[in-house]
Amino acid sequence: MKAYFIANTGVLLCHETEKILIDALHIGAGTIFKTVPTQVVTSITTGVGIFQDISCAVATHSHIDHFSNKQYDSLIENQPECLVCLTQDSADMLKNKTNVKILTGERMNIFKGEYFTVWAIKTAHQGERFADVDNYSICVEYKGKRLWLLSDGVLEKEQIDNFTDEKQDDIVFVNPFHMQSSRQMPIILKALDPSNVVIYHMPIPSKENEWVDFILKKGMKDYSDVFKKMTIIGNCMQEIEL
Repeated sequence: MKAYFIANTGVLLCHETEKILIDALHIGAGTIFKTVPTQVVTSITTGVGIFQDISCAVATHSHIDHFSNKQYDSLIENQPECLVCLTQDSADMLKNKTNVKILTGERMNIFKGEYFTVWAIKTAHQGERFADVDNYSICVEYKGKRLWLLSDGVLEKEQIDNFTDEKQDDIVFVNPFHMQSSRQMPIILKALDPSNVVIYHMPIPSKENEWVDFILKKGMKDYSDVFKKMTIIGNCMQEIEL
């Protein structure tokens, strides 16, 4: 499996003919977070290079740093075989809903291929003022590994317990705000004991965002002796070591 970081919580997972795209089509402009470079957006939507024949594309929620209706319309037009999985409010913004699956319920199997099985888990969005939309976190199963891509979601222990029928090598993607949560990180540690914690959704570096650096440094210090491996990612098209 190859894994690539796009921007914010955007990730591409690839193995042979199967490609799973998560939270990789968005604008981010007007927020403290990064925008996907125009050239990369064009490559994704038109299927250039590594983005050719995407199997499944998912947006965890409708906030602009995770979802762009114009970019998904372009993806659907140019890659009509791609299964697109969206919350209802995101799907309502599209001109073309061909091959669109609506995320519903508490847990939903959205894709099952030869190599990847993808689950959407309904989670509360971090922060009350941002919790105005349906929100999902993603779990991807692949050859004895489980990738938990939390995006902006808060994962509960019982949601993890639903997957503990067989022990897997768990890898968890968290954002800096998860790192400061006295509730979320202990749940991840006790319920999963992950082999790797990947930190993404980093804001644009600036003096105004230095408080995020403080949160991150404190979290890295608090958990450096707890988790086996911790990785920070932030560069578009950076390969993620899993």
